[in-house]
Amino acid sequence: MVEENLLGELGAIRAEYDRECARLEEILRTRAGFREITKQHLIQGDAEKIKQDYHYQKELNRRIKAQELLIKEVLTRKDCKTLEVVEASKERKVIERLKEQKYSAYRQEYMAEEQKFLDDLASIRNRRISRGG
Repeated sequence: MVEENLLGELGAIRAEYDRECARLEEILRTRAGFREITKQHLIQGDAEKIKQDYHYQKELNRRIKAQELLIKEVLTRKDCKTLEVVEASKERKVIERLKEQKYSAYRQEYMAEEQKFLDDLASIRNRRISRGG
């Protein structure tokens, strides 16, 4: 149950990671497309548009850096959660093995008691037969 919850949390973090990577790709595409517009403004020599382009490029670069930091943070959480899932899985397997060992020990003890009962029953029967009755 713990492992299942952790897997659910890991899935949510992976989805968040994918969303944030998609956002970064979108910003990068916007910047790449805007560079073409900036080239046209440079060719035209429009100082005001060039100034606006510069500030917009600067803002896009700031967004890219912020998005990259966010992705690193999400990736760190994803790695930590993956380790938690692995540890929970190991713990579950250990518990399952212990349960199997306990059950096996129980079965052996049960079979030994049953065999003892059958031996006692056979012994009583043999005594009755040897006494004649």
